[in-house]
Amino acid sequence: MSAYLAKAGLSVGVFEARGQCGAHCDTVELGVPGYLHNLHATWLATAYSPAMTDLDLPGLGFELRGTDVTYVKCFESGRNLLHAMDFDLTYRNWARVSEADAAMQLTALEFNAVNLDEMLEVNRRFWYGPPTAQTMEQMYKLLDGFLASQGHAGISGVDLLNMTGFEVLDLLFESDEVKTTTASAGWISGLPPIHRKLGPLAAVFMAGIGGPMAVHNARGGSHSLTHALVKATVDHGGEIWTTSPVGDIVVENGRAVGIRLREDALMPGEEIRAGTIVSNLTAAPTFLGMLGEDVIGTEMASRIKSFHYDEQVLFGAYYSLSDDVEFASAAWDPGIQRAMMGYLGGETIDDMRRHNMNLVSGVMDDEIMGNWFMPSRATPPRRHRVGTRRSCGWTFHRIRVDGGADHLRGHRRLARVGSRCARKRAPSGSSSSRQASRTSSSSSSR
Repeated sequence: MSAYLAKAGLSVGVFEARGQCGAHCDTVELGVPGYLHNLHATWLATAYSPAMTDLDLPGLGFELRGTDVTYVKCFESGRNLLHAMDFDLTYRNWARVSEADAAMQLTALEFNAVNLDEMLEVNRRFWYGPPTAQTMEQMYKLLDGFLASQGHAGISGVDLLNMTGFEVLDLLFESDEVKTTTASAGWISGLPPIHRKLGPLAAVFMAGIGGPMAVHNARGGSHSLTHALVKATVDHGGEIWTTSPVGDIVVENGRAVGIRLREDALMPGEEIRAGTIVSNLTAAPTFLGMLGEDVIGTEMASRIKSFHYDEQVLFGAYYSLSDDVEFASAAWDPGIQRAMMGYLGGETIDDMRRHNMNLVSGVMDDEIMGNWFMPSRATPPRRHRVGTRRSCGWTFHRIRVDGGADHLRGHRRLARVGSRCARKRAPSGSSSSRQASRTSSSSSSR
């Protein structure tokens, strides 16, 4: 936002609590020297964003890197299901699992081709614009047409968005492999299938109406996106102040007129005036912390207090690897060896439904499932360098004060699932053929 405002000619100041911008887009060295890890954002959907051209991010050094196989889920049966940029690869893979589901995706892509301009416009408005009744009407109309193309003319777009993602998956597909792969891709996109509205949208767009999944990593890691956005802001005259946590939003006569920095800021207690104040924090710290109940009123404060951040917490384990991982299901389809991201666990859609229901109910599920990422596959290491592979695994958990041990046990269980999906290799006696022993982990709200 700061880059857009500065580009529009406004005087812009960004006050960042940390020593550098990009809290959820970090790329740092962890554990083993020489290995860089993306601590949060690992797959980037920036290619969909109008910011790519509006701010000329490639011209500012932002270079997307991807793999031709964009997503894959492996199963203990030895099979895998994948999404590829080349639809022929996707179709052939799906058809081996379910000809009916492969045919469904083919008709979804045909609908996408006929309605491409409208689909792109609606998606841009929905994901990157303010919520409006007009945008939702366009979305409903698009979904009406999609459902009719699938033989579900009796179900409207409004009906669809009032279903959960799981219900939509059961409506569209027949095989558990396709259902769970689609559910997992939507889930890691921040659209849990247990929910209505967003859950169904993930099911529909991951199923093929959105076309191939254009998701990437970036040259130099995800933090290079932050670098490009900072450059865009500064190049257009904006100023960025780091180590400047904001303590309060200054309000006069019912209007926000400035900010006051915390006492531990680079400029302790400094007050900065502005015509407009924009907070990038979530509702509770902004309205309850920096404004306060006496400013926003009891009713608004009560509504914000009822919002809970603890439905899902993202827990990540980061691995420094001496070589690439080999999947046993490569014997089924070798495309898995070219994917930079995928999913482990959740063999059936009922397993995933139970797991998601337990999460929102505050129950630690017995089965652990989650995503894996191998960004090195998008930016392969130079052949003469040894030890530059890295990967990470993400799982969702319910917050528990005493949950540390549960989290670690959960990742051990996920690792066991992974070992069953990985091909066993004979030891070579060389340290370069074994996984590095150090791992790092972190957790963050999502």
